[in-house]
Amino acid sequence: MKNYWIAFLTTLSIAATTVIVVRSKKESDRQQTEIALDSFIPNFDKHAPAPVQKKKRVLNTIYTKVAIDSIKLPSINAKFISALSNQMTLLKHGEDQKIGDLEVETDKMAQVVDIFRKAKSQKELSDALDAYQIKGDDQKGNVRFTGYYSPIISARRKADAVYKYPVYLAKTSKDDEMTLAYVRDRNDIHNMCMEGVAYLQFPEGDKRLVAFDGEYRKVYEEVDNDSDNGEPKKILARYTSVMTTKYEKSAPMGAAKVPLTSDITIAVDEDYIPLGSVLLAEVPILDEQGNLVRMDLRFVLAQDTGSKIRGTGHVDLYMGEGDGAKNRIKNMNKYGRVWLLLPKEKTKVLAQNL
Repeated sequence: MKNYWIAFLTTLSIAATTVIVVRSKKESDRQQTEIALDSFIPNFDKHAPAPVQKKKRVLNTIYTKVAIDSIKLPSINAKFISALSNQMTLLKHGEDQKIGDLEVETDKMAQVVDIFRKAKSQKELSDALDAYQIKGDDQKGNVRFTGYYSPIISARRKADAVYKYPVYLAKTSKDDEMTLAYVRDRNDIHNMCMEGVAYLQFPEGDKRLVAFDGEYRKVYEEVDNDSDNGEPKKILARYTSVMTTKYEKSAPMGAAKVPLTSDITIAVDEDYIPLGSVLLAEVPILDEQGNLVRMDLRFVLAQDTGSKIRGTGHVDLYMGEGDGAKNRIKNMNKYGRVWLLLPKEKTKVLAQNL
């Protein structure tokens, strides 16, 4: 009887080992297949992004009304007035919102734009507007400021030994195939995706503005098997980001489809700061080493969104194009304050008389 149990247990152990080996081999084969398929995928776009989950609306107080008379408002310059013209384009497609317990109607935001266009002094602005300070994630009014920019990236229309990483450009008509440009560093493609908009600079002197709208497509590529047995080339599939192209003279545009203005446009979480709104912001100004020099009070416009801009405690300031802007954003990670501007109840009459 003892010998029987020994034999039984030995048989059971061998069977279990066989299952483990088979499973391990299947797992190994599966991993090898995945590695083969993914071997040409850059780290930054290995997978298409997961669908954005709708955030649950926050019902508590997000904004606190403050006395605008206690704030020395900044002056209005021509650059800001020019950027305001884009705000009305944005608001034509806007929607009324309820953010916390604050009603933010599209026509009220349009009134604010009208007030800024007609006001002759800071006092007229104070008389016409109310300020609502956003509490921020810490509920103490601290809002983190970061920066973004539009890269200018050297590119070629044909691949060579240096410019060998393809940028897929969306076709312009149903009959066109996707066209290609080539850059010299995969990180250049990563920067284009992260910043949302970029220029491709070609040696002939022309530039092409491209934008990334979060689109990923499956593309196919033939790869030589390096064998002498006459086998056909292997076809590999991968997901890659696809850029939409704009005209050379077009200005960079954000999610709201209006041109971005450096040091005025901000990207926001539109669940908490409505697109199309005019805001007063206390913006941190830094030196080249990233040290805080001062806080600059200015008017800014919510004209863009960003996948990493979430909640009430973070805004992203657009800081321009090229390497100069890139250097400016490196250390931009400081706190300031933000006030949403809305018309006073009497402003409907006042705005007509300004």
